Amino acid sequence: MIPAADITISLAPTCFGAQPVTTKATKLTTVLGNVKKANFNIPASVAPGVYKVWLSGPTLGGFASYNCSSLKVLPPLVPAP
Repeated sequence: MIPAADITISLAPTCFGAQPVTTKATKLTTVLGNVKKANFNIPASVAPGVYKVWLSGPTLGGFASYNCSSLKVLPPLVPAP
């Protein structure tokens, strides 16, 4: 099994877009059979907006997404006075 830290999560305005922001998975969970779920923290450098997200693993014995998912990043909550 591939360790979570070896999974790269990429975020960009378009699917497989140039110069994505990347981060590492924090947890990898088996959902069913070969289906996995990757948890990750959104990097602080990512501004509010809608992004496409894709995953990739190690080059040897790894994998790469063939499609993207959408992620909407909201602005931080402002505490009430």
